[in-house]
Parts: sequence; C-alpha cells; structure tokens
Amino acid sequence: MIKKIQSSDFKITNIINIIWLNVILLCNLFFTSNINAQKTTIEFNQKSYSNDSIFVLSYTDYITKRADTISKGKVDQYGHYSCTFNINQTINIFIPLDFFKLSFFVEPAKKYTIQIPQKKKLSVADELNPYFEPIEIIPGIEGSDSTELNSLISEFDNLYDSFLEKHFIKAYLTAQKSFTDSTISNIEKTFS
Repeated sequence: MIKKIQSSDFKITNIINIIWLNVILLCNLFFTSNINAQKTTIEFNQKSYSNDSIFVLSYTDYITKRADTISKGKVDQYGHYSCTFNINQTINIFIPLDFFKLSFFVEPAKKYTIQIPQKKKLSVADELNPYFEPIEIIPGIEGSDSTELNSLISEFDNLYDSFLEKHFIKAYLTAQKSFTDSTISNIEKTFS
C-alpha cells in the first residue's frame, strides 16, 4: 500500500513539473516575441476622409481571407491620419476604403507616408452586390526609391507577368528543367 501511494505521488509530481515547464516555455515564447517588436508608423493626408474610421488589417490566412486588425483610428477634421503599431517582421497590410483597398508591405521600425486616392463612396448597386470587390491599389509612398521593398515587389511582379506572357507554354506545359533553371538564375541575378 505504501509503495502504491509513493508511486502515484511520483507520477503526480512529474505531471505537475511537466505542466509548469510548459507554462514557463509558453510565457517565454510570448514575452520574447513581443520584445523584438518595433514601431511602424503609417500616415496620410486626404481631406475627403475627414472624420472617417480607418482600420489597418493583415491576413492571418490568405485562403479563408481571415484578417486581424493591426491598428484602428480616426482621421481628423483636416484629413490627417496617423497610426503606430508594433511588428517584429515584414508583413503585408491592407486598408479598406469603401471603393478602394490599399495593399502594401510594411517593415519594422519604418515610417510610411502614403498617398491615397480621393474618397469614392460605393453606389447602391455596389453595396447590394454580394460579389463586389474593392479595387486593390498600391499606394504611393513618399520618399521611396527603387530599393524600397514595395518598389522591388512591384518591379518583380511586372517582370514576372511579362515573362509569363511570352513564355507561358514553354514554362508550364513543356516544363523544361533547363529553361526553368536559367529563368530562376536570371531572376536571382536581377534581385540579389
């Protein structure tokens, strides 16, 4: 009887130790991931959005289109909007603006002053249309140059689209390994 009690006490102690170890590891993971986060700022001036609420979102799942709110705020009466949020890696964000949807990448510890189009309200037909999709645009970023991430992504997209127009059959239907390898090599030279 004494041996059985000691054996079960040992098992309970082990289980408690394992639970505490897991709690400590989870806390460590949670707190260290936030330590590396850095402030990123987005701002714009567009009078037509005065007093509107703005939401900055990021997809958590691109297939189901599930998104988290990164930041939310209100445009002031003069059309100025600014928000700051913490991120620890480059993320793709989007800002829904009725008829438009701004989409671009942001990096930690950077400030983005973006240029956005005049506000365009949805028509009644658009509001009632269950298949309506806002026009996705990449906003202009003040002070960006050809080495800025969004510029590089846009350049890559243009080259890729042009490449597919010219070589779709060769790239996809015949799937020649030598052609694919040389194409990848050329792309790496351009963007490295």
